[in-house]
Amino acid sequence: MERVEALTGNEAISWGVRLCRPQLIAAYPITPQSEIVEILSKWVADGELDAEFVNAEGEHSVGGIVMGASDAGLRVFTATCSQGLAYGFEYFSLIGWSRLPVIMAVTNRALGGFTIYCDHRDSLSLADHNWIQFYCEDNQEALDTVIQAYKIAEDPRVSMPAMVCIDGFYLSHTTSIVKIPSQALVDEFLPPPRRLQPLTLKTNENFETLRTTWAREMYKALVNEHAKAVIDEVDEEFGRKFGRNYGGLIEAYRCEDADLAIVAMGSMVGTAREVVDEYRSNGVPVGLVKLRVYRPFPKEHIRKIAKNVKIMIAMDRNTAWGSPGGGGVIFEDLKSALYHSDIRPLLMDFVVGLYGIDVTEADFKYAIEEGFKALKKGKVEKEVEWLYFGRPYNVETIPLTDDVKPKPSDLRYKGRVVLPGDLCCPGCAYPLAMRHFIEGLGKTIVSVDVVGCRALGPTVLGVWCQALLSGASSYASGVSRALKVLGKREYVEVVYCGGDGGISDVGFQPLSGAAERNEDMLVICLDNEAYMNTGIHRSSSTPLYAWTTTSEVGKIKAGKLENKKDMPLIMAAHNIPYVATASVSHVRDLIYKARKASEIRGFRYIHILTPCPSGWRFPPEKTVEVARLAVQTGYFPLFEIENGKKFRFTVKPPQKPKPIIEFLKLQGRFAHLREADIMEIQSLVDSRLQYLKHLSKFNLQ
Repeated sequence: MERVEALTGNEAISWGVRLCRPQLIAAYPITPQSEIVEILSKWVADGELDAEFVNAEGEHSVGGIVMGASDAGLRVFTATCSQGLAYGFEYFSLIGWSRLPVIMAVTNRALGGFTIYCDHRDSLSLADHNWIQFYCEDNQEALDTVIQAYKIAEDPRVSMPAMVCIDGFYLSHTTSIVKIPSQALVDEFLPPPRRLQPLTLKTNENFETLRTTWAREMYKALVNEHAKAVIDEVDEEFGRKFGRNYGGLIEAYRCEDADLAIVAMGSMVGTAREVVDEYRSNGVPVGLVKLRVYRPFPKEHIRKIAKNVKIMIAMDRNTAWGSPGGGGVIFEDLKSALYHSDIRPLLMDFVVGLYGIDVTEADFKYAIEEGFKALKKGKVEKEVEWLYFGRPYNVETIPLTDDVKPKPSDLRYKGRVVLPGDLCCPGCAYPLAMRHFIEGLGKTIVSVDVVGCRALGPTVLGVWCQALLSGASSYASGVSRALKVLGKREYVEVVYCGGDGGISDVGFQPLSGAAERNEDMLVICLDNEAYMNTGIHRSSSTPLYAWTTTSEVGKIKAGKLENKKDMPLIMAAHNIPYVATASVSHVRDLIYKARKASEIRGFRYIHILTPCPSGWRFPPEKTVEVARLAVQTGYFPLFEIENGKKFRFTVKPPQKPKPIIEFLKLQGRFAHLREADIMEIQSLVDSRLQYLKHLSKFNLQ
C-alpha cells in the first residue's frame, strides 16, 4: 500500500532505488550526493535491502565496478556529481558506449570551480556519451523517475545507461511530501533484470557485423531514436499503474495558445510554473516547456510546440563556452532542432543560476518581458543575456586581466607561519598537529591543500594552492619542479597536507607515482580514519569493525569488515628517503620529525594520527587522551624509516602495552563490539607490533 512521508530529494532517490531491488551498489562520497549512499548502506546493513554494497576508493573505480557488474548481468546503481563525475568520466563514457543499463543519480553540482553548489554542467559533460538524462522538478518526480529509469534502461529495445539528475541542495537537501509506492506494485511494474545476450553479439538481426566500431556507432543513433518512444510509453504505463506521470520526454504547460514559451529543466521549473500562472491570471499568453529528458533531445516534441508559439526562451543553468550562440546548451539545441522547421519562432537565451545562485521569479519575469519586447520589434537584438537575481549582468565590463603589477614575492622564512584560530569542530586534532609540525619545519612553505577538514584548519602564511582530491600529489610535484627551475627550491618546502581518504584512497595513484619519482616534496597524512568532512564515510584507513555512515552497524553487518590499510609501511616500500608516524599526544616527537624531514631532500611522508571527536564519537576534551592511548596500546606505534630500510622506534613501545579495550572503549564507533571482536582486534594489534619490532631488530643497512 502506498504511504506518504516527508522526504529530502536524496531520501526520495534512495527509496526509488530500494524499490527497484538493485543487486549491486557502488559508493564513493561527495557532497551533496553522500546522503544517498549513506541511506542505502544502512538498509543493506540492516538486511532491508539485499544488495552487494561496495565502498570504492574513488569514482573511477565506481565506474569500473558498476560496469563490470552490469556486464555480468546484475541490476546496479551508483550516485555522484561534479568532480566525482569528472574523475569517473573514462568509465562513465565507456558505459554509454557499451550500452549497459547502469542507473546513476547525479545531485547536480557545478563543475570546474571550488564550490559545492548547483548548476548543470557536471551531468551535461556526459550529454553526448550515450546516456539517457532525466532532470527532475521535485522530490516526488525523483523517486518515480528512478523506477521508470530502470524499466527504460533495461528494455531490450533500448539497453542504455540512464542518469537521474536532481539539483544539489535545492532538491537533495530540501524536504517535501512524497508518496512511496508499495513494493508489490513496483515489482509488478518492473520485472527482474533480463539480459538475453551480450551486446557485442547480434544486437539486431539486421546487423550481423555489429562487432565493428562503425556499425555500433550507427546503431546507437537508431537506439536513441527508439528510446524516445520507450520513454513516453513507460511514463504512460507508470501513470496507469501509479496514478501520476510526467509527460514522458517533456511537459508542455499552458502552451496551447501561448505566444511565448519558457524552456527550462530541473528544480527551477517549479518557479517558472508559478510565474506562468501569474501572467496567465493577467491574460498574458505565456507557456512553459519542461525538458524532463535532455538526452535524447526531444526535437519532434519541440518542433510541434514551436509551430504554435512566436518566441521560445531558454533558461540555461549551464554554459556552452565557445559555442556559436555563446549561451547555454538548451539554447544551442533549440536552434539545431528548429533549423529545418518550416515555422521557426524567435529564440532567446538567459544564463542563470550558475554556482548555486538562486533562480528567482524576477529572472523569469525579466526574460518574459524582454521576450515580448523582441516580439514587438519582430527581431531579437541580443540572443544571450546573463541574469543575476533578475538583473542583466554585463560580462563585457569585467576586466579579463589585472593591470596591477604584482610585487616580487620573497619566499624566505621570517618566523611564525601558522596563525591562531580555525573553523574545525571542537576537539579536532588537525589544528594542533598542523601548528606544531609546520612551525617545526622552520621554513617558508608552499601549502598544497584539498577540499576537506584541512581546509577548515589554521591559516598558514605563505603561498596557498588548492588542488583536486584525486591528484594533489601530482599538483605538488609540478609546483616543486617549477620552484627548482625558478631557483627557489632550496629554502622553500612544498607541503601537501591531506586526509586519509585523499591520500590512501582516491589520491593514492599519483601519490605512489610521486614517491617512485622521488619528487622533492613533503606529504603529511592527517589520518582521522574516515572521510569526516563529507559525513563520516568509510575509507581504506578506517579500522576493522568501526562504524561509519557507509559501514553501518545493522542486523546483518556490523561496521567495516576489512582491516585498515597500512600506509606508512606501503610508503616505506617505495624506498623513499623518509617515512615517519606521529601523534598529537607526543608533540616533541612530532616536532623532531618535522625538523628531520626539513633537512632531507626528496620525497618524505609523515603519517599523523588525528582523532576526530565527531567521527570517533568521544568527548572533545578527550582528543589527546585517545591519541595517547593509541600509542600506549600499540595501535599506533611511533617510528621512522629511512630509505625503506632503516627502521627505528622514536617512542619505544611499552614492554607490556595496555589492552586495546582501553583505546576502544572511549569511542562510540566501537560501542557495538562483541568480546570476540575485541579479541580479534587485539590479536591484529599484537601481530603488527611484533612485526614492527622485527623490522627494528633486523635493520637492513
